[in-house]
Order: sequence, then C-alpha cells, then structure tokens
Amino acid sequence: MVIEVPKLDDDWLLHSDAALSRLIYLSKVDKEKFDRNKDEFYKSMQELDSNGITAVLDMIKQIIVNSRRLGKDELEEIEGMVKEKEVGGMLSRLLGSTLEEGRIKGAVERARNDIYEILEARFGDVLEDIKEAVEKITDLKKLSELHKKSVFVKDFGEFREYLK
Repeated sequence: MVIEVPKLDDDWLLHSDAALSRLIYLSKVDKEKFDRNKDEFYKSMQELDSNGITAVLDMIKQIIVNSRRLGKDELEEIEGMVKEKEVGGMLSRLLGSTLEEGRIKGAVERARNDIYEILEARFGDVLEDIKEAVEKITDLKKLSELHKKSVFVKDFGEFREYLK
C-alpha cells in the first residue's frame, strides 16, 4: 500500500483514532510543529496497547533512523515517552540502539554532503567516481579529515589522492 504522506493533513493525522496516523504525523512534521503539538502526540501514544506498540515498532524505528526534521532532543523525548509504554523492555532496547544508529547515519550523511557542497562550490559538479568513493566511507573521523582537505585541495585530482 502506498500512502502519499505529504498530501495528508497534519491536524487530521494528529487527531485521528488510528495509532499509525500519529507515527505518520511524526515522520512528516518539523521541529517547530512537533514542539507545538507534542503534548497531544504523547497523549495519543500513551493510549496504545501492547498490540499497537508491537504493530508499529518497525515504523517507529524507520522514523527515528530516517528523521531529518526532528533534532536530537526531540528524538530523545520520543524515545523516553515510548520507554514508558514498552513491552517487556524490548521496545526500549530496540529504540535505544536504533536512535544511536540513526544519529550516526545522519552525521555521516551530513559530513558527506558538506564535502560535496565545498567541492561543488570550488570546482563545479562533483565527479561520480569521487561520490562513489566518499559514499563508501562510514568513518566520521575520516569524513571530517576529507571535509578539511576539500577546502584546500587544488582540484579533484588532488582530492582523489586523499581518498586512497
């Protein structure tokens, strides 16, 4: 089933009787809107029963991993709220590790994008072989070093040398 999330009304999602609508709401709102409506969101999540939590667990994981609109503080608030309603500790453990994975994944993606932006501003479109090489790097320290190098290299060729 395909749900066209951008076309769904935020208020309808927040006030619908379906638990899934709350999670869709969370996946689409930005920080400001979440802050304005978080009390209502938390209340609706507290009304979930154990079956509801189990049914939406995978979606919660995906929202946390893929969220770029909510900040660290909001994700931690959501994690804490869900912990209160956990099923035998399982949800808490899964969300804890998923939240950390999501933070790392987001940091890696931001570091890559920062490198691309600098290279593009200095030399034009980033070449595919460079993008492919950068995409293979998951170490934040290495990406940070490459970010610094991208500011000072004289061309794509010199940057390629640092990729080796």
